Order: sequence, then C-alpha cells, then structure tokens
Amino acid sequence: MEAVGQGTPERPYGLHWWALPGRPGFYAFGAFGQYAFVLPEHGLAMAITGAVPGSISRPDVGIPPIVWAHLPAILSGADADAGSAAALLERTSALALAIAPPASDTGCADRIDGTRFDALPNEDGIRSITLRFRGAKHCRLAIETVTVVHTIDAGLNGDWIEGETSLPGMGLHHGYEPERLSTVAAAGWTAPQTLTLNCQYVETAFRDRFELTFADDALVFSRSVNVNGGRTTLAPIRALREKTSQST
Repeated sequence: MEAVGQGTPERPYGLHWWALPGRPGFYAFGAFGQYAFVLPEHGLAMAITGAVPGSISRPDVGIPPIVWAHLPAILSGADADAGSAAALLERTSALALAIAPPASDTGCADRIDGTRFDALPNEDGIRSITLRFRGAKHCRLAIETVTVVHTIDAGLNGDWIEGETSLPGMGLHHGYEPERLSTVAAAGWTAPQTLTLNCQYVETAFRDRFELTFADDALVFSRSVNVNGGRTTLAPIRALREKTSQST
C-alpha cells in the first residue's frame, strides 16, 4: 500500500491506514483500542472490536507489536513454543466476562416480575422500566422512551444470551447510535433486592452495566459503560410502581 498525505518516513500514513517499514502488513487504529490488521501475504484481515485497556495510537505499544511478532509465524506454520502457548492459554482464559456471585433475591423476582415502574422526570427521556423473568435462565429488561420500548434479553445464573437491541447509548457510546446492535448479556442478583445486568455490544467496544435496586414500591435504575470519550455513568433514575400495579 502506498501511504499518502500524512505520517512520517518511519511511520507512513494514508487513507486511514498505517504502513510500517519492515512489517508484513498495515493496520488501522480506532477509539478505545479497536484495530483492523491486514496481512496481504497471508490473505488475512483481522478486526478487534473490544476495548483494549491502555491502548494508544502507537505502533510499538499494546496490540500491534504482539501481532507483528507472533501472527505471521503462526500463519506460516512455524512450530509453536510450548511456553508461549501456555502463557496465551492462561491469558485468554482470564478474559471471560464475570458476573458477580449471585445472591438470594429473597423473592424479589416474584414481586416485581412484569411490573411497570414509571420513571420520574429525567434527562435521558426514560418513561418506564419493566423486568420480566422467563423461568430460571432468562430475563428481559424493557426500557420505554418517548418513541419506543427498547429491550435487552439476558441470561441468568451464569448463562449468557445473544440477542439484539435498539436501546440508544444516551451519551455513553461516544456518539455512536446505530438503529440496532447485536448483544450478549447476562444478569444476576448481586444483593437481595439488586439485579445487575451486563450487556456487551459485540460489534463495538462498549459494555454496559445496568443496576436495578428495588425497595417497596420504588426502583432506582443506574447505567454505566466501560469506556467512552465523555461521561461513563448516567444519573440514577428513580421510578415508582405503576398505580394500577400497586392496587392489585
């Protein structure tokens, strides 16, 4: 690839790609440690969409030196070093997203299942929040805004569920607002009356954490994200059990 326009002789840049002398390919660097690598000799294009802590746009820091040092050798069929293979296995085994140890919900799930909680005025335009349980392995979080009801399906008791959501980032996703996003989500009771739901948007760097704490006829709803160019936490939203639900 011929680099044009920007960069330096040691680090040529053009058309959003970095082409480094002596490297077997070129790469693009995105926000929060997202990468795209192309190795033409091996017919390989690779994308990393998850956030990589500590990554910066330098070719000698973070993911790029690991790719250049090891990936071409692997693709060429070079013998794997046993020590390196063991270290890689140990590192990747620790990357699984962990759900906090479950706590007893003391019957909270039965009391709030399907109950609509009407949100008090808030800057994020949320009107109501509802949580539904489908057996012991599945729950659905429904968030109503001015225009639509957005849902996230999550597994329970350590299970993850794949799905899709139309829930907007509401300022937490660096301005990205696709109409729909693929998700992998899991939830668990992290306190007797607090449900925590972790949702990874698999095609992006973003992972949201929702906490719903129930007390009597009230709900406190909070949302945070792992990375963002601005705020990473929304102001907690207080919601009250729908009046028709209170009387039944």
